[in-house]
Amino acid sequence: MRVSLRAAKIAGVFPRLLWYTIFVCEIGKGCARMVTGRFAPTPSGRMHIGNVFSCLLAWLSVRSQGGRVLMRIEDLDPLRTGEPHTSTLLRDMEWLGLTWDEMTGMGDAPGYDDAQSVFYQSRRTAFYEQTLEKLAAMGLV
Repeated sequence: MRVSLRAAKIAGVFPRLLWYTIFVCEIGKGCARMVTGRFAPTPSGRMHIGNVFSCLLAWLSVRSQGGRVLMRIEDLDPLRTGEPHTSTLLRDMEWLGLTWDEMTGMGDAPGYDDAQSVFYQSRRTAFYEQTLEKLAAMGLV
């Protein structure tokens, strides 16, 4: 299945839609291209057609290139996000067949939930603070 260039251009308009290419290189074996995309909804209520459309475009683009899809939950506003919206959103995505990939070996990655194969932004605060401190110590911020 191929996604048309027109669909890819339309997808670029949506801010929550992202796909990128990672080049995996091994010494003596050259480089291989690995396309990775992500869907990053904010779980503040039921999904709407815009959520589904954005996810579908990213999912089709990545899957047509043999890539992997990541799910990242943008739960940074504790007053407006969280349960039951998060679990409902994940269940709805699975029901639609818009599944994401398990990231093996990611159990220790900041914010990654191994059981759900989902990244949660709210669980990455300490990682971001440490990274900011390192950049500050280097005089880069």
